[in-house]
Amino acid sequence: MKTKILHHNEPHALNQAAELLLQGDVVALPTETVYGLAANASDPVALKKIFDAKGRPSNHPLIVHIQSVATLSTWATNIPEQAYQLAAAFWPGPLTLVLEKAPWVPYEVTGGQNTIAVRVPANPIMQTVLNLSGLGLAAPSANLYKKISATTAEHVYAGLAGRIPMIIDGGSCAFGIESTILDVTRTPPRILRAGPITASDIALVLSQDIDAPKEHDISISGNKKSHYQPNANLFLMSAKEIKEALITMSGEIGVFLYSAHLCDDLLTLTKISLPNKNILLKQLPNEKVRYAALMYTTLHELDKARVDNILVEHPPNTEAWLDVIDRLKRASSSKAI
Repeated sequence: MKTKILHHNEPHALNQAAELLLQGDVVALPTETVYGLAANASDPVALKKIFDAKGRPSNHPLIVHIQSVATLSTWATNIPEQAYQLAAAFWPGPLTLVLEKAPWVPYEVTGGQNTIAVRVPANPIMQTVLNLSGLGLAAPSANLYKKISATTAEHVYAGLAGRIPMIIDGGSCAFGIESTILDVTRTPPRILRAGPITASDIALVLSQDIDAPKEHDISISGNKKSHYQPNANLFLMSAKEIKEALITMSGEIGVFLYSAHLCDDLLTLTKISLPNKNILLKQLPNEKVRYAALMYTTLHELDKARVDNILVEHPPNTEAWLDVIDRLKRASSSKAI
């Protein structure tokens, strides 16, 4: 299969994407979080193409993207008032709600569960394709299963070329990290995946505390222990551990930093004490939103550079950084240094 990349501004590009989706095929589309591999969420045959292209287990539930809150009752039933409060506050945007599925919804999209994960995306390209097709679109991240999420069309092509017919290039994703998943079938509502919308954000809207466990065994998108992984071994470390590892570690090493002072220290270390080692330093912003937007891109760049190991400075242990830390932990290698 030849994979075609169309820029979203090319004449009829989005119409072609909508037509492919209506024909039961898959298309990679940008959202404000990451690129999604979209298919008709009501068509089991089309959904199978998502699992086949990604190499993803078919019992792993998918998130359904819908046009607006007005269509929520098509997909879900027994919708609590809290869901509408949250939709008013955060949709369109990076919040996914877990609700009881409508009886007609195929189990292929829910991973065999009686709940469905739904959100209204903010990206105008995704919104246009939703409206042109009139479909609800299942759209997990457009990458091979357990690999780094794609935040540009180039990332999608690198992982899925020859597996899917079309990629719509909409530039870089604004958030660059997956949505928050919140289960509103429970009391209190429970965060199942950390994301840009924090527990505090949600609690403020609902005027109640939110359950936000660090670990759980509920099957939802992105909850595998190993996920978002680069080809290189990734180690999440303190500044002290990074300095010690650079001295003993061999091979090509990528170092992924958020603090400027550590970058300065390592530049000095590599020039004076380790001049013969191949060390690639990547400094990201120390502001969480900008860091998150560049995180997957930086991991893709280090993979492209074919480093053997990636050392990541542990970000601050604060609520705002929980989604970043979650993704980096899942991307971490089980291999000891």
